[in-house]
Amino acid sequence: MGIVQSKRKTRLSEDVSDKINHRSMFAEKPIPIAASKRGHHSTLPRSTGKSTLQHPSAHTALLNRSVPALSTISLPPKPKREDTNTTYIGLESSSRFLPDDWDSQDRGLTLHFGVKRLFDGNVMPAVLSWFNDNARVVDIGCLNGAWLMDMAVQYPKCQFVGIETEQSPSTVIPQVLSMHNVRFESVDSETRRIPLADASVDICHMRAQSLNFEQRPWLNLLSEAYRILKPGGVVQITDFHFAMTGTVLVESFIDTVRNILNAMGMDLDSALKLDSIIVQRGFNIVESKRTKVHFASHGQLGEDFMAATLSAFENAHELLAPKMGLDEDEYRQRVEMVCAQCVQQDAHLDWYAVVGRKPISS
Repeated sequence: MGIVQSKRKTRLSEDVSDKINHRSMFAEKPIPIAASKRGHHSTLPRSTGKSTLQHPSAHTALLNRSVPALSTISLPPKPKREDTNTTYIGLESSSRFLPDDWDSQDRGLTLHFGVKRLFDGNVMPAVLSWFNDNARVVDIGCLNGAWLMDMAVQYPKCQFVGIETEQSPSTVIPQVLSMHNVRFESVDSETRRIPLADASVDICHMRAQSLNFEQRPWLNLLSEAYRILKPGGVVQITDFHFAMTGTVLVESFIDTVRNILNAMGMDLDSALKLDSIIVQRGFNIVESKRTKVHFASHGQLGEDFMAATLSAFENAHELLAPKMGLDEDEYRQRVEMVCAQCVQQDAHLDWYAVVGRKPISS
């Protein structure tokens, strides 16, 4: 039982088994070119706004900028559309709500920018004072490293560690790997321990991780965060809740997903319980916030989160479709109908953020 350390490479977990993992509902997933040739059904309503994700070069241009420019990262501007040959294949023109080529986007970046805008920053105000010189910051379940890159640029004197789990393998943004103050580790697959010493970390960050795990491993990660934090250190947990209502189809679909996940030992509603969960793990609550994004009335932000929501459910087809008694095409059509009605009803997605502090007397 030794410590497993990730090598510095773009794909951090090539040895993950081919079985269906409990990925985050918002975790990015590579889309095979052949699979992307299937057109979406024309069930999604037309949006009045234009998305900043209209072209795959939107995020590429961002990442090609000089590093100092990232210190003021915000949602990337819409690029001028160019007629060029590209390997990106997206939706057919009959899909009218989402950007034409949203399937080719890095949805990890979309999530990062969206959540940052939703909460007016990468961390809650109560956490900012801990970002002093030489602070050690850990991002548990780091996805593609977008949060790490953004924060590491803003705080070059802090040391950042990305922790990857078997449930959230990802393709890390290449630029992150060359940053002098960022490194990566993996949770030990046997001991389930984060390979860091007790009381060695100032700040822990977790975003959209609860649906990666069954409840016991999820609570174990929180206990690991408590273990590695110094007395007085803080953890920020940000997670989402599918709160969509408005039609029988939408509500029955969400209830069905809830029942399927409950049968697997997972909790679709865990974000509602974040405050009590972190208190049970020994933390004192410092700050707590709930915010929401409406899919129709919040304009660009609503479009981006709708793209992420649609993508999340479609990526889960291998898990959910058989349990719903649907084949892949039937499931995709059902998901798009649900998302279309969410837009028509101006349904919303809830996001929760809570900051807990490890007692100084620990």
